[in-house]
Formats: sequence, C-alpha cells, structure tokens
Amino acid sequence: MDFGLARRSDLNTITATGDALGTPAYMAPEQVQGSGGGHRPVFPGVIAFEMLTGRQPFQAPDPVQLMMQHIQQPPPSLLALKPSLPDRLEAVVHRMLAKEPSQRFPPLRRRKDPGHRSWDICPGSGKVCATPLCVC
Repeated sequence: MDFGLARRSDLNTITATGDALGTPAYMAPEQVQGSGGGHRPVFPGVIAFEMLTGRQPFQAPDPVQLMMQHIQQPPPSLLALKPSLPDRLEAVVHRMLAKEPSQRFPPLRRRKDPGHRSWDICPGSGKVCATPLCVC
C-alpha cells in the first residue's frame, strides 16, 4: 500500500520541518529539496512522460537516488523511447519536467469570472484553449 511517503529505512526519527515527503518517482525537484512555493502533490511532467512512454523518466533502485535524479539529471529523450511521437511533444514534456518551476508551464486554473482569460481543457476535444474564447 502506497501512502505517497518515502523515508530512509536507516532513520528512526520523526519527520522534521522542511523534510521532503511524497512518492519519490512523482516528486518535483523543489519538493525533493524541501523548498519551493507550495506543495505539489505530483509532478505532472512525470505523469505525461509515463503516459507517453510506459515508463517513468527517472529510475533508480533506491528512493534517495531517484530523488537526486529529479534534481540533477536531465530527463531521457522521449523520441529515443518512442520514435513515433511528434517532435513537438518532446519539447512540451521536457518543459513540464524543467528543474526550475519558472521554466515550466503555468498551472491550468478555471476561473468563475466570465471576462477573465485563463486556460481550460475543452471537454469534447480534450484540447487546451484560452477561455472564454474557447471553441471546441
């Protein structure tokens, strides 16, 4: 059973403030480092990579090594694993996996203000569009 938490097995202490908590394979680099603006329950780039290739971008036998890969290593090429994917998709997923949050796409948010332009997903087509100008 996975409760989304990782802990080194050689430590017997209670979690201290600032410790990284989460499922190592899906943690954002800033979450691994115990910093960054706000809690991200999952790193969306990892999910996108896994959906497209059938594997996670970072793999290691030890959770600590896995978390270090999130911080230090670039993700593998999407096209090397799945050559049939469109070239542009690799750039999108690699941006989602950027080490610096400011280099990733901004979060998608729905707004109740009908005059506010935000990003949304069209229910019919699944395309991302700018609302309220969205034509599905």
